[in-house]
Amino acid sequence: MLWRGILTLVFICICGACQQSVKEIEEIPAFSIPKLSGIEIDGDSGDWQGRGFQIRTLYPIGKSSGRPESKKDFHSEVEVAWDDEGFLLFFKIADDIALESPQRKPWNADSIEVFVVSGVNLQERLQYIMTPGLDESSEGANQPSVTVIDKRVQAETSSDILSQVKESSDGYHIEMKIPWSAFSMEAKIGDKLALDFFVNDRDQKEVDRVQVTWFTEGWPGAGTEF
Repeated sequence: MLWRGILTLVFICICGACQQSVKEIEEIPAFSIPKLSGIEIDGDSGDWQGRGFQIRTLYPIGKSSGRPESKKDFHSEVEVAWDDEGFLLFFKIADDIALESPQRKPWNADSIEVFVVSGVNLQERLQYIMTPGLDESSEGANQPSVTVIDKRVQAETSSDILSQVKESSDGYHIEMKIPWSAFSMEAKIGDKLALDFFVNDRDQKEVDRVQVTWFTEGWPGAGTEF
């Protein structure tokens, strides 16, 4: 496949990246992320048509994470792209039991966490935690929620994102666009952004959370670029 309009992005394991110098991070090889057009943030992957950078396998993070019993129990795939307005992410998540905690520690149950870093400056970091809003049994958990942790040094622009959740036959989809304006930039080919994400699942309050990512803290080099 020939992709036109490639943006160079750095994929960093946030768990380990804070232990690395900027020089070490800049030397990590890059993955190429395609620029797409015609993407609507509606929770439907039809307009993506498989054209994004696809991540089909995610791994439990360290020994602290539980393990999914099967793909039906919990499985995640992620597609990544960009356009003139922002950075695009599409999560396909299979999950047979909804359990959310949007009002207190939302990352501790069904949710996604997305970390975006301007360039490779770890001080300029935004973290988004999103719950799908499919848990009818927990108070306040029947609507999607977005929690923002803003670590930007000079937070002069809005950190708001466009996002949409859509329930699927085996779980849910989350689609999101993080505007370039959040980092006061207009993206162009060759620019660098650092990205990391976690997908979280919990089926019972007393059972360990399953937390997966592409690169785990045990991966050599604690991350890589795309």
